[in-house]
Amino acid sequence: MRKTITSYLVVLFTFFVTATSVSAQSVQSADRDKINSIVLGMLSQWDEAAYQGAANLITGVAQFDMSSVAVEGLTRLVGIKSAIEGSTDYRLLFNGKVFTGHFVVQNGAWVKESDADDLQFTYTDPNGVPCILKMATSSQTKTTELPYTEIQNLVGGLLGNAKTRRAEEDETSIMDGVSAMMESFLDGVTQVLFEIPATTTIDLTYGGASIMTSSINVDLDKLGASLFDGFIASANTKFYKGVIDGGTPGSFEFDVVQSGYAPGTGIVVDFAAKKDNTQLVSFRVNLPGTFKGLDTTAYMTEEGGIDLGFQSLNVEIDVMGQAQLRGGITDLNAFLMTFIAAQSADAQDEATVKAVLAQLNQLIDAKLYYDGSRSPAATIELVAEYDEEDQEWIAKPYLVFTGDDSRHLLQDFFTTENFPEVAQGVATIVSDLGQLVNNVKEKAEENVVKVNTVNRQSQAGTEWYSIDGKRTTSVAKGLKIVRMSDGTVRKVLTK
Repeated sequence: MRKTITSYLVVLFTFFVTATSVSAQSVQSADRDKINSIVLGMLSQWDEAAYQGAANLITGVAQFDMSSVAVEGLTRLVGIKSAIEGSTDYRLLFNGKVFTGHFVVQNGAWVKESDADDLQFTYTDPNGVPCILKMATSSQTKTTELPYTEIQNLVGGLLGNAKTRRAEEDETSIMDGVSAMMESFLDGVTQVLFEIPATTTIDLTYGGASIMTSSINVDLDKLGASLFDGFIASANTKFYKGVIDGGTPGSFEFDVVQSGYAPGTGIVVDFAAKKDNTQLVSFRVNLPGTFKGLDTTAYMTEEGGIDLGFQSLNVEIDVMGQAQLRGGITDLNAFLMTFIAAQSADAQDEATVKAVLAQLNQLIDAKLYYDGSRSPAATIELVAEYDEEDQEWIAKPYLVFTGDDSRHLLQDFFTTENFPEVAQGVATIVSDLGQLVNNVKEKAEENVVKVNTVNRQSQAGTEWYSIDGKRTTSVAKGLKIVRMSDGTVRKVLTK
């Protein structure tokens, strides 16, 4: 029954993802044309030139040698780790001032110019235009605790996996430096505190003109003693077009409205993307209720079921006001119980599979609407069909259009053959975003190599000190200060 359940879960994800690689007979219908027109309209708003210009400026920060910035950051991290009185444990206290200072480029490398209350990078683009990337936090703050004891096993597992990969990879891997730092940094930590600022701003200017502004605002009144007790934030980011090339002015805007978690309200994610103040797409998810915690004793019921504390899952997606996807899971706990039971259900028994699908069809509701109508244009229905190859009954998701009562297997409807232009448009955007990720990854790996090179060269140092100035040895792990034989002093990370 695993294939049956997996098929249904994939439905909610693939409903609007029309660029699949499945090949099938072309479907010609008014609904196909309607969906094609709506999605193409949204994709046509992508401004590749504006994106490339902004992406190049942002990634430009990483093009210079950042080894000194990395070591400076490590120094600050070590400074926030303190012993808990009366124990052998440690606590971490993060705040907006953990990493601040003004950095400028000298001879292709970042150099700290001065101490400051904010973090700022000043550089020039290939045309010599000055750029400034700045991050600042407000003085109004409130401290909350990460429920670290509940997730440390997960963190430990991730670090263990990273260590295994590190042993199999060469020393140029970015995971080598990052995971080594994390191992040393989290050693002995049992408490993690965050001093959350009410407002965090990030600005990028190009030749004195703003090309990106971002503001993150946290509702401190709703912030609990723990992040699981309440964390609600809003964020707004704007990219301004035409600043670099002098082209048509305008903006792309990304809004996150009152999203996070609060007892009773539950989990809320409310996102919208706009171009020139016109909404392109909005996405809202809500799981109402009060979270019971990650500890299995908190959410496992006496009957062996699961009750996370959330009653339902509600999803709303709107594309340019022309198409809406609404639905979700009406009873989350019942769904989880059915899901667990389905894992051991007999997939070769037709009656058993159909009974499970009947329950799931009642619990999951996903409908497509056009132009804000309350009457659905299409619904999704899960049907049991026999798989001759695997000789078992599986779930097949069908898209049923109410206009002509036509029925289409979901994977045969959303294909590159039915939506070739959509597939090409999505592929272009994915390629652009993927290139940005690759560029950042490559620059990060280059800087890890540089930091490791400095560390290896420093093994010839004559005098070693801890960050607080006490004489030590190079054997001890952590961030150290080393005096070289030529009299120079460096900060290095020993692993």
